[in-house]
Amino acid sequence: MKLNSIKILIFTLFFLQTINLSAQQKTKAFLCAYMDGKAEDLRYFVSSDGYHFTNVNDGKSILKSTVGGKILRDPHIIQDKKGVYHLIATNAWKGRTFSIWDSNDLIEWKNERAIEVSPLDADKTWAPEAIYNEQDKNYVFYWTSSLADNNKSWSIYYATTKDFQHFSKPKILMRSGGIILDANIVKYSNKKYYMFYRYENKIWRKTSDRLLGDYRDSTIVIDANVEGPFVYKTSAKKWNMIWDYYGGNQGKYGMAESVNLIDWKWLTDKNPPYYNSNVSFPDGARHGSVIAISTFQMDAILKKYPNNSAR
Repeated sequence: MKLNSIKILIFTLFFLQTINLSAQQKTKAFLCAYMDGKAEDLRYFVSSDGYHFTNVNDGKSILKSTVGGKILRDPHIIQDKKGVYHLIATNAWKGRTFSIWDSNDLIEWKNERAIEVSPLDADKTWAPEAIYNEQDKNYVFYWTSSLADNNKSWSIYYATTKDFQHFSKPKILMRSGGIILDANIVKYSNKKYYMFYRYENKIWRKTSDRLLGDYRDSTIVIDANVEGPFVYKTSAKKWNMIWDYYGGNQGKYGMAESVNLIDWKWLTDKNPPYYNSNVSFPDGARHGSVIAISTFQMDAILKKYPNNSAR
């Protein structure tokens, strides 16, 4: 009887621990990957609600680039269907490549590689991002390139991959006739995609029925001197958009929220210092992206990269 009781007790404790671990893994938190504008490297913020973010590693570097121009700008993280995370970033001011790293835990990044993907006469490959294509079962990478330093040639290009190693030939996703950059594509439904991007120092939106276009109906979303828009979901029917201020107010984020990706309510103030009771970020952030993670993952990241100055 005593042996059976011990077995039951051990099983019960194991069961409760498993439930607790599972609950931790399902509870939502948020990770913001951003660049330091001067050091040009990867840094992290974390948040429990998607509105109020705090430092990781005292705001110090998480990762640096060793390929291309050896810079890490415009970081974007995507998780593939196998659960592996991929970090994508600009690696040079001039050139035809961007960088990719892989990670199982968002802590250890490995397999750094430069992907040569832009057209032969491209002079830049900036702000790469990726999205899964449900129809073709592959990943669509898109970025900004211009050709031979011609300002009228700036366009959003794309290429596809299934393994984050081998890519199709680049094609134009959207032409502009002017300086366009920082595209961010968001899937609203199977027949509705929105592209947010910077053009003429403002954030615009275009709409398409298909991931690969055509994108149409240009509309100004954020009428301010900003760049780097990124949209992420905070709940089943709510999205947040962040952007960073360009020019004299660099190192600050703005934020708005929407329930339909069309109508946006500003949450930050429209004048410096921007932050209020609705939204808070540590200073110094430039061009970031946000993904949902579990509280278990957030705790693991903070354990690896603690904020020692806060102790």
